[in-house]
Amino acid sequence: MELRHLRYFVSVAEQGGFLKAAGQLRVAQSALSKQIRDLEREVGVALFERLSRGVRLTAAGEVFLAEARATLERAAGAVAGARRADQRRGSSLHLAHGEVVVWAPVIADLLAAFRAAHPTVEVRVSNLDEVETYAALRERRVDVAVLFVLGWPVEGFDGHRLVSFEASGVLLPASHPLAVKQTIHLSELRDLTFLHLAGQHWPLIYGSIHRALRERGLVPARVRAVSIDSASVHLAAGDAWALASDASAAPYRASTTVVYRPFLEAPIPGWLALVWPRETPAALVPQLVALARTA
Repeated sequence: MELRHLRYFVSVAEQGGFLKAAGQLRVAQSALSKQIRDLEREVGVALFERLSRGVRLTAAGEVFLAEARATLERAAGAVAGARRADQRRGSSLHLAHGEVVVWAPVIADLLAAFRAAHPTVEVRVSNLDEVETYAALRERRVDVAVLFVLGWPVEGFDGHRLVSFEASGVLLPASHPLAVKQTIHLSELRDLTFLHLAGQHWPLIYGSIHRALRERGLVPARVRAVSIDSASVHLAAGDAWALASDASAAPYRASTTVVYRPFLEAPIPGWLALVWPRETPAALVPQLVALARTA
């Protein structure tokens, strides 16, 4: 049984005969009659009494008519709902981000510019950790994400780099003997505790950072995950250090307890980037990227 059988049945019932129903449906009367006979055969009961002039519903037909109308209404509602959902997808943008720390204003400014350019678009924002974000992108639960990446391009995705934040130095306690040097070698930090700043939110990034440190001759003896907010407390307390870029070190320029020192090895590259699924990106992602390119 298909929906067309129900539409044919309802039309015959409402028109009171095959001739008028065939005209309304724009099908041949013989074809319509056959469809109704097939329907009755499948249901297992007669739905119409055939009269000399037209048809009349049987008792079973009266019951079937009510159910057929309800089924057609539900089907029409399902179609309309699917179309509305598709239209909403084209008029909404869902962005995910993690702990973006000192770069949060970059994202805020970009979203403000997007809203100004597309005032009727619904913008949704989700805060997810790194692993959840990649999963949400692959499963199309979000349209685009803001991620830290150490390699470019991002395998399996398209992207646009917003900010370069290569780590070229470290933060140290001002009281530590290494702080008197203007530059250091990473290997000199081996016996100090390496502080993972927001490492619990970026496990993939920190795995890449450890590989980069090994390539530059450093395997930290101890590692501790701490929040960005508490980093200065842990640094001031003693034998610990954290990677830093020029931007992330800026708040410590005037500090008397924490100092920034460049290291002599090659910087560890990294970017804050917009990332989205490579195949068939959501309709509004190109508009967001276009604004990011002009920022």
